[in-house]
Amino acid sequence: LAELEKALRGKASIVAAKAAAIAEAAKLEALEPALAAALEQFLAEATDKGCLAKTAIAKALVAIETRSEAAMLAGARHVQMEPTWGGATDVAVELRGVCAAGLVNMRSRHAMGVLVNLLADKSPAARALAVRALVAHGGDAAEALVRYKLLVGDEDYAVMAECFPAAIALTRSTEPVEPFLDSPDDGLREAAILAIGESRLPRAFELLRDRWDVEVDPEMHKLLAMSIALTRQPAASAFLIGIAEQSDSKAACVAIEALGMYRTDDAIRSKLSQIAEKRGGDVLRAFGQAFSSR
Repeated sequence: LAELEKALRGKASIVAAKAAAIAEAAKLEALEPALAAALEQFLAEATDKGCLAKTAIAKALVAIETRSEAAMLAGARHVQMEPTWGGATDVAVELRGVCAAGLVNMRSRHAMGVLVNLLADKSPAARALAVRALVAHGGDAAEALVRYKLLVGDEDYAVMAECFPAAIALTRSTEPVEPFLDSPDDGLREAAILAIGESRLPRAFELLRDRWDVEVDPEMHKLLAMSIALTRQPAASAFLIGIAEQSDSKAACVAIEALGMYRTDDAIRSKLSQIAEKRGGDVLRAFGQAFSSR
């Protein structure tokens, strides 16, 4: 431990980052004071290019479930602009997200204020990290913030894509996401469809089934079929088997490909095998690819 403490006290950010990575992997709780001091030291000095040491130290502190609130608060507010081609880039985005997560984990009374600021951060990546941390925080305030974000939207699809499963997790309902199934924006519809499928909530299959005849784009049908399969509901697999049996070969292939995640289910494999043998051609080839041993 002495060598690791020495590395953390030094000014060499790469060495400190490696020491922090070791502390994180081994969850060396005894190093908490040294890690917190090192984070505050690197925050105060301009010797950590790329935020490598600070981010590694913050991750180690989170791994050992730190109670060093002051250090994590400082990290959650840190902005570090560094020159890049044609401008400057904030390299402290991940650091802010990690420290915010640490504050949530320790149930800090300052956590929600930090998350509000992070949700309004200039960086899309930081805003997405804020959404994830809000899910971990839970509670009415977190739900309200995610719902508000859904209402006002975000210029970055990745942020909205984080908001959909977050809203479902916080409410245990697909209701906040359902309006986006009718969005004129293909990207938002896709993200909503996937989030609803992954939720596996009872209403998920019904919602996605109703979209099947509404969506006409082949790529959207692929996403729908996969999301329907992801619900893991017996009615969902029965629906896709029906598509494989009765619809045109293109739709049948899409359904079979989606059902490939059930390749270890003997009943589904047997039923699709019969359908594929009967239909032949592209359908048979799709079955062979989706249900081959991997």
